[in-house]
Amino acid sequence: DYISVVPIAPTRIAIVIVDATGHGSSAAAILGAVSGAEDAIDPDEVSPARLLEALNWAMHERCCLTGGAFITAIVCVLDLKLFRLTTAIAGHPPPMVFRAGLPLLHDWPAGLPLGIA
Repeated sequence: DYISVVPIAPTRIAIVIVDATGHGSSAAAILGAVSGAEDAIDPDEVSPARLLEALNWAMHERCCLTGGAFITAIVCVLDLKLFRLTTAIAGHPPPMVFRAGLPLLHDWPAGLPLGIA
Protein backbone atom coordinates (compact mmCIF):
# COMPACT_ATOMS: atom_id res chain seq x y z
CA ASP A 1 0.00 0.00 0.00
CA TYR A 2 1.09 3.56 -0.70
CA ILE A 3 -0.24 6.72 0.89
CA SER A 4 1.06 10.20 0.12
CA VAL A 5 0.05 13.72 1.06
CA VAL A 6 1.40 16.26 -1.44
CA PRO A 7 1.10 20.04 -1.04
CA ILE A 8 0.15 21.35 -4.49
CA ALA A 9 -0.59 24.98 -3.67
CA PRO A 10 -0.59 27.12 -0.52
CA THR A 11 -4.18 26.09 0.25
CA ARG A 12 -4.49 22.78 -1.64
CA ILE A 13 -3.32 19.28 -0.74
CA ALA A 14 -3.44 16.11 -2.83
CA ILE A 15 -3.98 12.83 -1.00
CA VAL A 16 -3.00 9.73 -2.99
CA ILE A 17 -3.84 6.19 -1.82
CA VAL A 18 -2.72 3.26 -3.97
CA ASP A 19 -2.88 -0.51 -3.58
CA ALA A 20 -0.91 -2.75 -5.96
CA THR A 21 -1.82 -6.33 -6.76
CA GLY A 22 0.68 -8.91 -5.72
CA HIS A 23 3.37 -8.88 -3.08
CA GLY A 24 7.10 -8.52 -2.78
CA SER A 25 9.37 -6.94 -5.36
CA SER A 26 6.76 -6.74 -8.16
CA ALA A 27 4.35 -4.74 -6.00
CA ALA A 28 7.25 -2.60 -4.74
CA ALA A 29 8.27 -1.78 -8.34
CA ILE A 30 4.72 -0.73 -9.18
CA LEU A 31 4.50 1.50 -6.12
CA GLY A 32 7.92 2.97 -6.94
CA ALA A 33 6.58 4.02 -10.35
CA VAL A 34 3.56 5.63 -8.64
CA SER A 35 5.87 7.54 -6.30
CA GLY A 36 7.91 8.81 -9.25
CA ALA A 37 4.77 9.96 -11.04
CA GLU A 38 4.07 12.44 -8.25
CA ASP A 39 7.05 14.48 -9.45
CA ALA A 40 5.07 15.41 -12.56
CA ILE A 41 2.21 17.08 -10.67
CA ASP A 42 1.38 20.47 -12.18
CA PRO A 43 -0.09 22.61 -9.36
CA ASP A 44 -2.01 24.79 -11.81
CA GLU A 45 -3.90 21.91 -13.40
CA VAL A 46 -4.41 19.45 -10.59
CA SER A 47 -7.67 17.59 -10.36
CA PRO A 48 -8.13 14.09 -8.99
CA ALA A 49 -9.18 12.78 -12.40
CA ARG A 50 -6.09 14.24 -14.10
CA LEU A 51 -3.85 12.76 -11.41
CA LEU A 52 -5.38 9.32 -12.01
CA GLU A 53 -4.83 9.78 -15.75
CA ALA A 54 -1.18 10.63 -15.05
CA LEU A 55 -0.80 7.58 -12.80
CA ASN A 56 -2.39 5.34 -15.42
CA TRP A 57 0.02 6.72 -18.05
CA ALA A 58 2.94 6.18 -15.68
CA MET A 59 1.91 2.56 -15.17
CA HIS A 60 2.10 1.96 -18.93
CA GLU A 61 5.27 3.99 -19.53
CA ARG A 62 7.40 3.36 -16.44
CA CYS A 63 6.71 -0.21 -15.51
CA CYS A 64 5.30 -3.34 -16.99
CA LEU A 65 2.07 -4.49 -15.48
CA THR A 66 2.26 -8.13 -16.46
CA GLY A 67 0.30 -11.21 -15.59
CA GLY A 68 -2.91 -9.30 -14.94
CA ALA A 69 -1.30 -6.93 -12.42
CA PHE A 70 -3.06 -3.64 -11.76
CA ILE A 71 -3.43 -1.02 -9.07
CA THR A 72 -6.41 0.55 -7.40
CA ALA A 73 -6.21 4.16 -6.36
CA ILE A 74 -8.09 7.03 -4.83
CA VAL A 75 -6.97 10.62 -5.26
CA CYS A 76 -8.44 13.48 -3.27
CA VAL A 77 -7.68 17.17 -3.55
CA LEU A 78 -8.49 19.09 -0.39
CA ASP A 79 -8.98 22.82 -0.81
CA LEU A 80 -8.43 24.31 2.64
CA LYS A 81 -9.66 27.76 1.58
CA LEU A 82 -12.96 26.58 0.06
CA PHE A 83 -13.39 23.61 2.46
CA ARG A 84 -13.94 21.35 -0.56
CA LEU A 85 -12.82 17.77 -1.14
CA THR A 86 -12.72 16.59 -4.75
CA THR A 87 -12.24 12.87 -5.34
CA ALA A 88 -11.59 10.39 -8.16
CA ILE A 89 -11.49 6.63 -7.70
CA ALA A 90 -9.93 3.91 -9.84
CA GLY A 91 -11.20 0.57 -8.58
CA HIS A 92 -10.42 1.38 -4.93
CA PRO A 93 -12.95 1.23 -2.10
CA PRO A 94 -14.52 4.66 -1.61
CA PRO A 95 -13.50 6.99 1.20
CA MET A 96 -15.51 7.36 4.35
CA VAL A 97 -16.30 11.01 4.98
CA PHE A 98 -17.50 12.18 8.36
CA ARG A 99 -19.08 15.47 9.40
CA ALA A 100 -19.70 16.22 13.07
CA GLY A 101 -18.80 12.60 13.85
CA LEU A 102 -21.45 11.17 11.53
CA PRO A 103 -20.71 9.41 8.24
CA LEU A 104 -21.89 11.11 5.07
CA LEU A 105 -23.19 8.55 2.62
CA HIS A 106 -22.16 9.03 -1.01
CA ASP A 107 -22.66 7.00 -4.15
CA TRP A 108 -19.06 7.18 -5.37
CA PRO A 109 -18.41 6.05 -8.95
CA ALA A 110 -15.41 3.73 -8.79
CA GLY A 111 -13.98 3.52 -12.33
CA LEU A 112 -11.58 0.86 -13.56
CA PRO A 113 -8.33 0.03 -11.75
CA LEU A 114 -5.21 1.59 -13.24
CA GLY A 115 -3.27 -0.45 -15.74
CA ILE A 116 -6.41 -2.12 -17.11
CA ALA A 117 -7.09 0.33 -19.95
